[in-house]
Amino acid sequence: RNIETVVGIGPTMLVGIGLVGLSIVVMLKATGSSVDPLAREDLAFALSVVLLGLLMMVVRRNAVSQIVGFMSMENGLILAATGAKGMPLVVEFSTAFSILIAFIVFGIFIFRIRERFDTVDVQALDRFRGERR
Repeated sequence: RNIETVVGIGPTMLVGIGLVGLSIVVMLKATGSSVDPLAREDLAFALSVVLLGLLMMVVRRNAVSQIVGFMSMENGLILAATGAKGMPLVVEFSTAFSILIAFIVFGIFIFRIRERFDTVDVQALDRFRGERR
């Protein structure tokens, strides 16, 4: 199968490498030298995962690939929450992203079922399979 992209794979890879470098530079300057070096690297990695998930959502046209981008953004937020002290508001955002992703996945499944069978009625789907109640 071909993956439908907005931009070619080569430029997307270069932008992804640039985003990872940008996240490292931003986090190193934003946290300063007073923070634990391991926490700084964890936050830089979390920011790069969020940015790469956003990049994946932007450059892919397929809805499933965009959902994978949402999920990677959520994982980056959870990683940032574990790297920060006290599990701040990022955990709340992560929960909101999880709920949003669940609704998107359910919506896609319902849309595909309706597109394929022209209904989402369970009795009609049972009749289509050949079962009777």
